[in-house]
Amino acid sequence: MKTTASLIKVIFPVIIYFAVSGFAKSSLAATIIATSCSQADVQAAIDTSTAADIVSVPAGICTWSSGVIISKGITLKGAGTTLTILTSSAAGSFFSIPLSVSDGGVYQITGFGLTGSCTSGKDIAIDGNPGSLRVDYLRVNTSTTQVVSLGEQSVWDKVFYGKTIIQQKVLFDHIEHIPASSTS
Repeated sequence: MKTTASLIKVIFPVIIYFAVSGFAKSSLAATIIATSCSQADVQAAIDTSTAADIVSVPAGICTWSSGVIISKGITLKGAGTTLTILTSSAAGSFFSIPLSVSDGGVYQITGFGLTGSCTSGKDIAIDGNPGSLRVDYLRVNTSTTQVVSLGEQSVWDKVFYGKTIIQQKVLFDHIEHIPASSTS
């Protein structure tokens, strides 16, 4: 009995320490729901989020004249490739991770249908150095020359399964590319 009491005296302060320091809270991701699939609403949800959060984009068909910038490790999640459809009218890229990113965060872009053509020639531009990156479950029907680019390297026509490129752990999976001239 004395051993149990001694153990409680040691463990209880440790639990209190982690609870008060925010350790338990910081390990839980929040889900931020964008009001709509419009570029402004999605960017506002991204801006509101913190690292490790999930930004959920609802179903809808939206035309974007500019893309969103993802500068922290979040999951950007559409409702599905045939449910959240983004059309570019003049966006530089739909999604950009800027050169300034080197936070070691975990980034994911998933569940979108992309149509139109981006003016940068890249649908998804990864110029920064995130800790890890996962791009999956996309249906891409654009006339853009590079669906996904890591810096200047186009990777839309290649599939990487957990390989390291430029000190990045990347996974591209379930990306359906339909040339814009195709009728599907």
